[in-house]
Amino acid sequence: MIEIIKAIPATFWGVLAGSFFSTLGVMLTNRSSDKRLLNQFEYDRELKAKERELSLKKDVYLAAAEAVSQGITVIGNFANFEMHDEAVVKPYSEKSSVIAKVHVIGSFETIKALNNFTNELSAIYFKLFTDRARIFKDKVERDLVLRDIELYARQRDGTLELMKQFNLEGAKDPQKWGVLQKNYQFEADSVQQSVVQHGKLSKQFSQNQLIFMKQCVEYSQKVSALIPPLLLAVRKELDLPLDEKAYQEAVNAGISRQIDAVDQFVKECVDVFELSSVDPAK
Repeated sequence: MIEIIKAIPATFWGVLAGSFFSTLGVMLTNRSSDKRLLNQFEYDRELKAKERELSLKKDVYLAAAEAVSQGITVIGNFANFEMHDEAVVKPYSEKSSVIAKVHVIGSFETIKALNNFTNELSAIYFKLFTDRARIFKDKVERDLVLRDIELYARQRDGTLELMKQFNLEGAKDPQKWGVLQKNYQFEADSVQQSVVQHGKLSKQFSQNQLIFMKQCVEYSQKVSALIPPLLLAVRKELDLPLDEKAYQEAVNAGISRQIDAVDQFVKECVDVFELSSVDPAK
């Protein structure tokens, strides 16, 4: 065996060694390539999972943002006494269910900011419903007086027609004529008294409604101040940078302008009420 090995040319061993190292190089290259492919596959898998998560979060957060916006908007509905209580918050109640989904996918920071908002909003709703019920009594009383005005006015007009008919017929019944005159005077006086009472109640209701409207705006501004922390938490989750200081300054400037506008509106309305209460005879 040794003789056979010695008989093998040296060049053969060189070729064999070269083939061995070439094969080893190919094996190492393939192994490295497999490792890179495995790492790339894992990275792609994680990237796609993150993209799916971000896409889901965006859908949920956009829907939740719409619900939050409606929650603030409906605060203004409380001052509209032509709307039924259920209709006041209906736009928000129809969309608020999506907020529960945030608790499933949101970070602790986002959930905490959202809870602060919803808890404050609920407390404001309860307070406004209580104040709204108190002012609504003024509206009901005013409307009842208006109904009396319409009733007495119809009766007065009916009595006036009877008086006209009585005169056209040339009737000579002093007693009947006296009754007609008495009825007409009573109904006319009732209309006049009810008109005066209705005016007082209308003014009282309008003033209370105006004060309540300003209160609604103030509550709206109060709950709006809870939006920046919530928005910043959401944008942080979605990897959307935001200049927190600049955004907060913009929000504060908007609230300040709104306060000035409401104060000016209230002042002008109060001036109108004061002018309408001046006695023309003075």
